[in-house]
Amino acid sequence: MDGSRIGMMPNAVGENKDLTADWSADLSDDQKAAYIRYQYISLSENVIDWDDPAHVRHIKKWDGPRKNGSAYSEVRNNNSAVWYEILRRIKATEAEMGCHVLPAAWVHAHFSPLAERRLNAYRSLPEIRPSSLHQPYSAKLYTTYISSGPALLINKYELAADTINLRLNGASKLPLSDTDKLIYVLGDEAYVTATPFFRHAFAAKFGCIDAVEQYLWAAAIDFEANQVLYERAANSVGGAWWFTEPLIAAVSEIRTHWRCYRG
Repeated sequence: MDGSRIGMMPNAVGENKDLTADWSADLSDDQKAAYIRYQYISLSENVIDWDDPAHVRHIKKWDGPRKNGSAYSEVRNNNSAVWYEILRRIKATEAEMGCHVLPAAWVHAHFSPLAERRLNAYRSLPEIRPSSLHQPYSAKLYTTYISSGPALLINKYELAADTINLRLNGASKLPLSDTDKLIYVLGDEAYVTATPFFRHAFAAKFGCIDAVEQYLWAAAIDFEANQVLYERAANSVGGAWWFTEPLIAAVSEIRTHWRCYRG
């Protein structure tokens, strides 16, 4: 990839309203409820394909009584669904704060290291249930995540850079082409500590197209949910190159999906 085409976020935002951080403010309540549902299941079950059975199946205790149609349409207009309860808590927080609350960041905050959890009787971390996302502490956790989350991302970036560079040095003597060495290192999930977002970013920086495509969708899903945090982190460390053109296009595609969602 041509390095001049990396870091396109500012211009792209000006051309596409789906790339502004507060894009979700224009979603309907039904769209927001489904979007919240998707974020929760993606994080709790580590599944990002929205057509996966984990997303499609109906869960009565979360989605309310079954109706005709898909799992998403079963959630639609169903005030007994927990996703609407979470949305009501978000709206109450918006009224208190006087600004838009980012639904995806709200969900991610509860799965972040900033969310304090105590060991249960079995000395393991308790499951994060949907009901955990509309508690009195949720608003404070969200604001803490927005303010402190960029520092967590900077740590992830620095760790990714260090381990990738270390692994590249170690791979320098391997009987591989430069491209294959990059693919080998960027795909090494045992020794290289890097999230899909940063694997994608470094792949673009090094011009390793195969790895760019391999980690694109997971990177886009992550960035889409945490855009504000990534932009603030990038501003602090000169990371405009993180936001590749394929990433921006994928984020626009994701948000178009939710804008067009009808249940």
